[in-house]
Amino acid sequence: MIQLDIPLGKVAKSLSKVTDEIILYGRAGERLYLIAIDPSQSLLIQIDAGISLDEDFKAGLPVKEVKETSKGVRYTLDYDGGVWSVTYETTSGLKVRKRITGLEPTMPELDAVVDMDSRLVNGEALVDYASISQALGEIDGDSAILRFIQGKPGKLLIVTNRPDKEVEVEVPVSEVSKGFEVRVNPSLLERAIDALEPLTRSFRMGLTEKGVLVIEPSTHSGGTRALIAPLVEE
Repeated sequence: MIQLDIPLGKVAKSLSKVTDEIILYGRAGERLYLIAIDPSQSLLIQIDAGISLDEDFKAGLPVKEVKETSKGVRYTLDYDGGVWSVTYETTSGLKVRKRITGLEPTMPELDAVVDMDSRLVNGEALVDYASISQALGEIDGDSAILRFIQGKPGKLLIVTNRPDKEVEVEVPVSEVSKGFEVRVNPSLLERAIDALEPLTRSFRMGLTEKGVLVIEPSTHSGGTRALIAPLVEE
């Protein structure tokens, strides 16, 4: 029996734009994580479920079956014989129980995913959800440069440049410890912050040694994060 400390329905509603399955995964003596990866394998979302495990656990859960429970306030999961029993209470006090056929996780090497090094070595910025979400609504296309300018407060410029249109959106940022820039798919960035938004309204962003963009809740570290692979300019 798993009692989750996160708003599973709201998270799943956002993750439905990323993938068809959530993987619940953890090792004995360590934390349980919700893991999702988009089909292009350019976006990885890992969420700390808020509990420790007594034994190894790995099972898939269809996102479409869980996203409907976005009004739930407490969630309990049980997995037995390939079937999930999901119980949740709504904000109005209703108790709902579902039995859902589980999925065999398709993501290989889950140990490597959980252990992936996401230390920020190139810059660190504190960004609020509302500002960056509104900024992403002002642009289109599948490539954008995120240019963080050092300062307290700092600044984020989101720049798209196509032969027929160039757009630059300036976003106020509470702090940028060191300037940096990265080119990413803006739709992946939008999905990442939407998936984390039920847990936090502000993020810490930076780059790993390999140039991967890391997004973490400003009040968390390590266990909950989104990783976005950078785009290589042709």
